[in-house]
Amino acid sequence: MAEQLKHASKYGNVEEQKKLLTEFGNLNEKIQKEPVQDLLLYYNSEIEFSIGDDILSADLTIPDLCNRAKTWYKGYEAAVDSLIADLHEKFIDRL
Repeated sequence: MAEQLKHASKYGNVEEQKKLLTEFGNLNEKIQKEPVQDLLLYYNSEIEFSIGDDILSADLTIPDLCNRAKTWYKGYEAAVDSLIADLHEKFIDRL
């Protein structure tokens, strides 16, 4: 989605940009509502704090926003992997 948004920005496709930004917002809202999100925030705190509220800044260009969003999502992907590994180590492997 981020690459599509970058492409739409590069070629000035405003309608596609609006559509993709809405999809980004919907995805973020869905993630925030997940019960495990608070736990993942702990595992992703380094990325979360390095990006901080900048991702909501009006000064960001679309490419900057896309790069930060990709970093944020990759951080959450790594957080899920770490959480699963910890759950296995602390609970499942002990059974």
